[in-house]
Amino acid sequence: MIALFDKFRSSISQNKKFFLVYLIVILVVFLSLISLSILGNIERTGYLSEFDNILENKYYCRIKYYSGIFRNSDIYGVYANLENNNYKYIPDYIEGSPFGTIIINKSLNHDDKIDIQYKLKLKKNIIFLSIIFLLIFPIVYLYIIPNIIKNYKFYILFLLINTAFYFIIPNILSKFNILKLKYNYADILLSYIFLMIAFNLLNRKLLYTLLFEIINIFSFFIIEPLGLTFQNKILLFTDIPYLYPSLLAVLSLKMKIITIVATIIYFSIILLLVSLFIYNLIKMKRSTSIVMVASILIFIFAIFFRKTNLEIWKVDFLFFSNRNGIIDTINYRINYDRITNIKYSKEDISQAINVLKSFEEKRYYSNLILQSITDNKRDIFLIFLESFYDYSHFTNMFDKDPFPEEYRQWANNSRKISPNDGGGSFNARLTGLTASSPLTPKMQNTKNKYSLPHLLDCNGYYTIALEEADNTYNLNTFLPSIYFDEIVFKLGTTNIDNYLQTNIKNFNSPIFVYGFTTLGHTGVHIDNDLNIASNNENFMNYFSNDDKLKIIETMDNSAMTAIEVIKTRDTILQYYPNALIIFKHDHLYSYLRGIIENSSIDNDIKMSFLNDNAPTPILIWDGTNGAYKAPDNFVPENIPMFIAVNAGVTNYKNSMISLLYKEEIDGFISTYHKYYRITNDTLLLENNIDTTSKIFQYENAQRILSQDIFQGKKYYYDLIKEQTDN
Repeated sequence: MIALFDKFRSSISQNKKFFLVYLIVILVVFLSLISLSILGNIERTGYLSEFDNILENKYYCRIKYYSGIFRNSDIYGVYANLENNNYKYIPDYIEGSPFGTIIINKSLNHDDKIDIQYKLKLKKNIIFLSIIFLLIFPIVYLYIIPNIIKNYKFYILFLLINTAFYFIIPNILSKFNILKLKYNYADILLSYIFLMIAFNLLNRKLLYTLLFEIINIFSFFIIEPLGLTFQNKILLFTDIPYLYPSLLAVLSLKMKIITIVATIIYFSIILLLVSLFIYNLIKMKRSTSIVMVASILIFIFAIFFRKTNLEIWKVDFLFFSNRNGIIDTINYRINYDRITNIKYSKEDISQAINVLKSFEEKRYYSNLILQSITDNKRDIFLIFLESFYDYSHFTNMFDKDPFPEEYRQWANNSRKISPNDGGGSFNARLTGLTASSPLTPKMQNTKNKYSLPHLLDCNGYYTIALEEADNTYNLNTFLPSIYFDEIVFKLGTTNIDNYLQTNIKNFNSPIFVYGFTTLGHTGVHIDNDLNIASNNENFMNYFSNDDKLKIIETMDNSAMTAIEVIKTRDTILQYYPNALIIFKHDHLYSYLRGIIENSSIDNDIKMSFLNDNAPTPILIWDGTNGAYKAPDNFVPENIPMFIAVNAGVTNYKNSMISLLYKEEIDGFISTYHKYYRITNDTLLLENNIDTTSKIFQYENAQRILSQDIFQGKKYYYDLIKEQTDN
């Protein structure tokens, strides 16, 4: 290292021009930061506006500015002067945010203005990036610029190739209803920098560099749009052990082979390129090799691993991909994983439990209890429907509705429930059986008490899990951990009903049956005579030829699912006439939003679907009493408590399904890590939540507890035992 420093110092001393340029750059950067800091520290007058009433005399708001220059930006964070006798301003907990809450003894309109004094401070990222710039400037000046001048033809060629791929690939993918993201110049620049780094590491070999470009484009601009379309998030290599087996489990044999071969080729090319990188680095001069490795590590850290503040309930990977580009959103995903994988201390869990118990002690479940209930040990069936949606937003456009009238009558008398897209099939299981909002559990090697199946088991129920697909999402460890007595995989499409017809008479009552269907998944189909396309030609004309095939597939599967719902309900009622039966969708068909967006359907009708946070009903059948409409503001996490109280469970206090129950607080409710304002029995997404509010504290405590149970040290069980013993 000393020898390298001596060479570097010798290089500088021999290049007096560089030394002079570098000194000027350092002075310019230093003086710029000082000047910006001094100018920002001058107190200025802005105003509070965009008031949104939360409670009486309490409003969300944001700081706005009279100055067009000195304001919150990518450079500056804003800090208000909090000393004011006329009102109390509480800034958002994110440092430098323009959002906050005001408490004031008068009524405010949305566009009112209240002057406020503020100062600006440089954001930490600006200082960090300035330091990174100064560190890499000598490398850029002494190594990179001469290299570009020497090989400028290759640099121009690869710029054209990379840019062409960037603009062409999204248009190809959109024809298959993969989300088309907004173009972002940061993605073009960063992917080009990666390509040219590879060009130099590969000893400027054209063929190998083109191989890297294939991996470069495929990784960022094919895999990630696929991830956003199907999983509603950016994908990382760490997702492979979790998602890849689940993908293979639902593919046809032909698609399995194609996927496995493509995977082998993809990773073989990566291994080849990594081997060449290492080989060429070893062959380089030691000083050059060390400088290059250091530069790459600094660059990778700055792009992917720098710390970014984020709020878990505001995480929207699609929004950030459109705003900041896919590559920058990978950094956002990495920071998201840091939050969701925090291993909280026992004290943290104790504090979270205390917050949740304070709400639990005041809660009444009378709104969940069926008024007609006469049998506390009634048999219960909870079945999740893969990618189910009944097209209720578009029924007036059909020539012939493919959904049976009996289904429509039930659905029209049912409560619609969020979430409307994304989240994945596992999250439906997780919320419906444990009340936890979405997370990715580690492999469960120990039992998780106080889940819904465990409480039912303690109350004499026999619990069975029926999966039409093979083991996915580590269900072979998850389902036993939450106390299912019997688990059946690989039933096959629509075979839950067949299994029940064959075996239901052998079940010992009371019984709890959970099931998950596969009809609705891409590529899954059963023959039928619905003739959806020919019976609804006018509706199909709103879609392109490519989209018609997909809309026919998903409509056909959903209509057949609706038929299966009626059949399965009737099978259950034949043997258990007083059974409580629940059918719930997991999420929308992955392509559906893109298909509707690309259609020529009237915009008002189109937006009524796209903006609906709860487009699909939860279907509940109350034994001999018929269809039941779920309570107001019913969310997925409340399904377990609904089942428990109607099964006669009384030992739910301190259970996970009670502590994770979603409470309506001050006109808000949270679900799937998002907040919704309750307005006229409608859930409106709220993106600006007061961090001092009760709903924030409640949701945060639930997130901490969920992470401890399924990802952490499981201190919850020790703490509950200690409290019970005392």
